[in-house]
Amino acid sequence: MNKPSALYPGSFDPVTRGHEDLIERANEEFDLRVWVAVNPGKSPAFTLQERVRLLQKVVGKYGIDPLSVVRIPGSTARWMKRHAVNTIVRWQRNIIDELGERELEYFNKLEYSDLETETLKASEVLQFASSSASKMLLRANHDPSSIITLDVQEALASRILSQYPIYITGGMGAGKSTIARALEKDAQNVWIPTKYIELDQVWLDIYTSLDEPYYEGIRRELRATFGDDISPDGNWVDKFILRKKISDTSGKISPEQLAKLDAIMADAIEFRYRDMIEWFQGIILLDGIIKEGFSFTRFAHNNILIVDTNETVRIERLMSRYERKGDRVERDYIASIIASQPTRDEAVAIAREQNTLEQHGSIGSVDGTDAFDGRKTFFQLLNQIDRYGELRATWILSKLGIQWNMREHLIFLQAKYNESHRYYHTWEHIVESLTILFQMAIELDLSDEEIMIIGWAILGHDLEYAVDPKRYRTNESNSARIWVRYLEKYGVNMNYLEDIEDLIKETRHGRVHVSERLISRVMHDVDMTILGSSWERYRIYGWDVRSEFAPVMSGLAFETARREKFLKPVLAQDGKIYKTEFAQERFTEKLLQNVRREIAGVK
Repeated sequence: MNKPSALYPGSFDPVTRGHEDLIERANEEFDLRVWVAVNPGKSPAFTLQERVRLLQKVVGKYGIDPLSVVRIPGSTARWMKRHAVNTIVRWQRNIIDELGERELEYFNKLEYSDLETETLKASEVLQFASSSASKMLLRANHDPSSIITLDVQEALASRILSQYPIYITGGMGAGKSTIARALEKDAQNVWIPTKYIELDQVWLDIYTSLDEPYYEGIRRELRATFGDDISPDGNWVDKFILRKKISDTSGKISPEQLAKLDAIMADAIEFRYRDMIEWFQGIILLDGIIKEGFSFTRFAHNNILIVDTNETVRIERLMSRYERKGDRVERDYIASIIASQPTRDEAVAIAREQNTLEQHGSIGSVDGTDAFDGRKTFFQLLNQIDRYGELRATWILSKLGIQWNMREHLIFLQAKYNESHRYYHTWEHIVESLTILFQMAIELDLSDEEIMIIGWAILGHDLEYAVDPKRYRTNESNSARIWVRYLEKYGVNMNYLEDIEDLIKETRHGRVHVSERLISRVMHDVDMTILGSSWERYRIYGWDVRSEFAPVMSGLAFETARREKFLKPVLAQDGKIYKTEFAQERFTEKLLQNVRREIAGVK
């Protein structure tokens, strides 16, 4: 039996656990569609397209087609009447919501008399779960995980706080600190502010040097639990004595004693960490051990880089480290420390478990044995954590000498790319393009200058986007003109401007010949990678482009024109659409599958 249709509208800025709870419950009763609404009276943290993307992840969990996420601004009741959807689903958290929902129901009825409102009340634990509360908590440097999921928290932290953390882990002596410092240098070399936090040092600071009453209380609790002898002067804690207290006679760490220590220290570590990152904007590199049941990987939204080094090298490094500090330790003692820590495989298993629990995060690995060449790893991390492309855009801006008023430039770009008539040619498209560029930069060993020129062209290549047939073919030339004039105001080198202008003009669809210059071939392939994406992403792209042309042609006319003027010419290139070896190998097969499916009318 078919379920009745219903619509759940909201701004979802961002989507919360409360929203997800309602979607899950309502989907059991209705064929549910979700509308990301545009409220002119609000200044959202996320663009319409960003909110849609975050929400699509949620609806997919419950078997709802991501294309059910409706994203057409206008009257809710009018849209429902037009599409014969008779039920609107609303979420009521408290008495304030109740009054507002009653008022909304009254006015919806005036426009659509058959409209019925299904109100679902929030559970007690979610009655304060709101988008505004999540922003408030994050701005106040509190943990908002009770209200939003980790992926949304990551998005919100990047947008509101401009913080992009990554957790670098590995056993003692693996080289994680060395690699973290190298990544810090790599980031600073491309004008990205970076903060390195060594969690071992945070533990030590709490044991010894932090004199606020809160930390004094932590040390008192440690002495009460493990004995006064861990504190030689009656205040600071000796970590070596403490370690022996939580070890058995063989030197192996006791899980029971370790759990006691972790229980005391967990809140203190988090308290100190939040103090250290407050007001900082940029990449945060967290260096720490990963342990089952107790880890700070969530501070980095479960984005984890595991450093692995063989045991012999680790022992020698630790022996040298202690000798330099004047500490005398036995090799067997060092070996026991290493034995008490997770192996690489165990670390990966712990990381996977944590990522699965939160349904978010990425895991990478790097060999810490030899000298570290961090460029590839750094760009990979950048792609993972800079979800909204602002760090990459800022780097490109700064490399051409525009080092001031970065936020102002980003606002200009985002305002252009998030005009209300755009669905695909948005800031999200720019971010996807920058992501591909940084991947290709690694694989093709592009110079900083080449990355910079292509990056500038990407930032400006769709500034002008009209679907009117009289203006459509001039989008690229108009975009190039607007962008070059904008850059001229900031004294950008004329030689760069000529290249940037040429690259933008070369993105006009329908061209067959592409310049043999590497920057031209890369620019072409970056702009065309969407055709070789997953079928799910390709399908949404096709829907978005159709929505952009809806004001000027019917759905049937659009499909006919797209098939004859774009898709068939793509196939006619006999699998040679891409001009770099990287793109040919990575995207060609998927492109051919996607285009053939669309021509065949597969939905």
